[in-house]
Amino acid sequence: MDRDQILELLTDAAVEVMDVAREVVTPEARFVEDLNGDSLSVLEILEILQEKLDVDLPTESFDGVATVGEAADVITKIAAERAESPAG
Repeated sequence: MDRDQILELLTDAAVEVMDVAREVVTPEARFVEDLNGDSLSVLEILEILQEKLDVDLPTESFDGVATVGEAADVITKIAAERAESPAG
């Protein structure tokens, strides 16, 4: 799955969890400041993505991540590593 597809899933999850308009969920949008999220809503989004991608997304991998785009980058990297692993 590529970054654009992951951004689409992140956008869907943010719209659902944070009850925001789709057009405000951009790669530059910050979860807390721009989308009025909190740590629990971000965790809920990660849970949705874990389920949809069937991949473990350790919360510590997201330390320092503030924007939707940064989250997409981390998820893309984790998904790619999983796909390259022998068990993936």
